[in-house]
Amino acid sequence: MADDPYTYPGTDTLRNKLGITDDKTLTEAERRLTLARGAEAARLTFSPDAEGYRALHRHLFQDLYEWAGQDRTVNIAKGGSRFAAVPYIAREMDKLFADISAKNGFRGLPRDEFFDRLGNHINEMNAVHPSAKAMAARCVTMRRRSHAKPVTPSGSRRSTRPHGWRRRGMDS
Repeated sequence: MADDPYTYPGTDTLRNKLGITDDKTLTEAERRLTLARGAEAARLTFSPDAEGYRALHRHLFQDLYEWAGQDRTVNIAKGGSRFAAVPYIAREMDKLFADISAKNGFRGLPRDEFFDRLGNHINEMNAVHPSAKAMAARCVTMRRRSHAKPVTPSGSRRSTRPHGWRRRGMDS
């Protein structure tokens, strides 16, 4: 990530409030801190729009990143794919949340259709990629917006991930 204001020079490690420069250590700190903030977020209310998404992102990552809850300010790519250009992020976010709102927040859908639409929304959010660290907030936002009970494909209540999704594969 050359000349990236979000990373330490010469690395792909995100600049953070804790001064951690090792990816493995940062990943563990992020896991622990966002787990605690996620438990708090489950008791809070966030508006069902792009601003609510940003507020949730800010809440989850406030202990780690100065830019938590803000749209990114640089164009980025990963694996040869470019994400939405900076001037289009806000507009595309507004469009995505307007679409969800028009579909009643995916409420009342049969399970398969819910996950179909959720997967499509996650893909679209990934294409926009509004921040340097977005995935965790996306998943929590959709769960809170849908009022869906967390279920696994087998019907147990232990995971919110559809069959075949792995956390590592979803993180961006």
